[in-house]
Amino acid sequence: MGHTHEWVKQESGVYTCLWCKRSMTKDDLYLWLTGQRSSLSRIWLDSPVREEFLNLRKAVKTHNHD
Repeated sequence: MGHTHEWVKQESGVYTCLWCKRSMTKDDLYLWLTGQRSSLSRIWLDSPVREEFLNLRKAVKTHNHD
């Protein structure tokens, strides 16, 4: 059975899941998360990187409207 990934930012700037130790760069993780939008659960909303990704999304939207 799967698990909900909990991403934690490492000092190197790479994000690692607490449960499976999968790691991704910020860009890869953002693409992966947005591609998995349909499966994002409420637990994602409590994720330690949620605020950073909300800010990233705002930045992306702002960039798209230049």
